[in-house]
Amino acid sequence: STSINNDQNTNLNLKDSAGNQLASVNIKPGTFSGLGDISFSSPSEKEASALKSSAQVVSAIVTITTTGGQQPNAPVEICFVTDSNSTKTTETKEGCKTVTTKACLASVQEGKTNWECQDDSLKETEGSQNGSLVELCGEATHFTSFGLVLSPSESSDGCESETTVYFWLSLSFLCG
Repeated sequence: STSINNDQNTNLNLKDSAGNQLASVNIKPGTFSGLGDISFSSPSEKEASALKSSAQVVSAIVTITTTGGQQPNAPVEICFVTDSNSTKTTETKEGCKTVTTKACLASVQEGKTNWECQDDSLKETEGSQNGSLVELCGEATHFTSFGLVLSPSESSDGCESETTVYFWLSLSFLCG
């Protein structure tokens, strides 16, 4: 755990057993109303397996806690190192819809397995490229378990308007 100093930036890094960076939290001055400690932990293998089975998780999963359960009163930057190939934005056509899938900073509440996107405007840290690894950062306003999750969203390609045109053309020929 690391002590939060409300007068300066506080950075906390999580590394694997080989010393490779997995995630980091960057806290700006004034983010907390008091002093305390912040800590990172990884879920057990069983918990991680359950969390990964409920979504396409493309990073480590970390749990961020503070002494006394204190929550930030301003956004906190949370970064994950991940394979850039697994976080590329993709688009697929499904009939009249386009499904766009991209990574977002997501959280899951303790005891649950449903992920919620907190920030889908991830920023790549300058100079973070290391082979195919990249550090992607997003913001959150609370602490719980976090990871990068692929999140699909749908948009219409205007098929409804074509259907409407065909309907009116067909109607005009029938009534004609």
